[in-house]
Amino acid sequence: MKRRGKDTDDLGDEEAIAELEKTVMEANVAELTGALARLREFLCDFQALHDAIEKQGRGMDELALAKLASGTTPIALLRKPSTDSQTYFFRCDYDGNELASPPPLTKTTVPLREITPTVTDINALVDFGREVVGAMNQLGLTFSDLSGIGLLPPGLSQSEAVRVIGRLRGPQQSESRTSSDLIVLRNLTEAFAARGTALGWAIDLALDVARDAGLAQQSDLPSILRAMARFLDFESLAMGTDRMTLDAVVEGQLGVITPPPPAPTGDTEGMRAWRQWLAKPKDQPTRRDTNLLVDDAWRRWEGQIGQFIKHVTVPDTSVVYDDLVLAAADKMPSRAMRASPERIEPLDWSELALAGIRSARPWAFLAGLRQQAFGNPLLADTLRGFAVVTPDPDWVSRLVQDAPPAQKGILVILSEDTEPLERDDPGPYLFLREARIEEYDEGVRRLKDLGAFRMVIDER
Repeated sequence: MKRRGKDTDDLGDEEAIAELEKTVMEANVAELTGALARLREFLCDFQALHDAIEKQGRGMDELALAKLASGTTPIALLRKPSTDSQTYFFRCDYDGNELASPPPLTKTTVPLREITPTVTDINALVDFGREVVGAMNQLGLTFSDLSGIGLLPPGLSQSEAVRVIGRLRGPQQSESRTSSDLIVLRNLTEAFAARGTALGWAIDLALDVARDAGLAQQSDLPSILRAMARFLDFESLAMGTDRMTLDAVVEGQLGVITPPPPAPTGDTEGMRAWRQWLAKPKDQPTRRDTNLLVDDAWRRWEGQIGQFIKHVTVPDTSVVYDDLVLAAADKMPSRAMRASPERIEPLDWSELALAGIRSARPWAFLAGLRQQAFGNPLLADTLRGFAVVTPDPDWVSRLVQDAPPAQKGILVILSEDTEPLERDDPGPYLFLREARIEEYDEGVRRLKDLGAFRMVIDER
């Protein structure tokens, strides 16, 4: 208090007490400011420490410590601000992973908080969102159905979009909205702007497949698109913007629309035009008999599996429209096939083997069993059971001749909602869905009679 010109020891002097409180507060603020400044420099100067130690040739332990402090661990918490900026950014996330450096701010950069959307902007986002949700309801689809096969990016929630639209439609939209609401609708708009052409093409194709497979559009479109995804890499095709190029991906489709219909791109009018086009009654050509397509499909896949077995350098990976129809109609062989045989999974090879026994097609059951690591004498015994001495073509004979001896296998029966998992037992394994037990009962019994299995595991 002497430094303040008030020399007193009277504890009842209110003016002195107030002066003392002020002095203590100022001292605390000054100390806190200094401490924060020192902490800031401490957190930001590890790189300089590392450089100095490395330059002076210090010992290995000191150098290792300096390297730890150079920004590769959560110790170096902050990045120094860029020029003319007072903003500090964290260097690492909670798990210690280094974060990307933020872009430098320029004089022309407008802080995000200053961007205020107008009522017109909000109404445009809401109108587009309503059209999108209406189209999905009209088709019996959800965003998850489309993102699950790669037609939409992950992270879009249809239920969240509906809630946001409900919040922003009323008269209190300016008071009730949040920045996250606008982000939801902007992401939706951007997704359809980038992928609308391919998305419209895929759904138009699925509607044709549904018609030719004799399925009801409204209830079956999600499963039809999943069946088509066995042959079409929708994630790669999703950014396509030329309808004619997309139409050329599938061979043998009848009645390709010319000129192409409207596409559900990222504007309200385009989405509305597409919805109206979907609602128009279409000329319905005579439905194709899928049973007539099956024999052609078996012959086609005999050639393609043969190319795969023979390791042909440039195999035929063309996508045939009839395979899309048969897969959607849940008919073999197409429901177990994929555009590239390399992507055929163990459950599919297993079904191909059982379907080959059921339909007396040696190439199918031999290829399926061999891909599942079954060997001789089972393959030769199975072939003799069909009274086939020399199967045709030659690659089928080599499957038997080149097959190594193999131990008895394991039959695994799976429920509908499970997938085959890697197992500790070396196998070989044959997988069978619960829903297919009756269909493949004869093939399973024949394999059991031949001693194919040492064990049956029922995982239903």
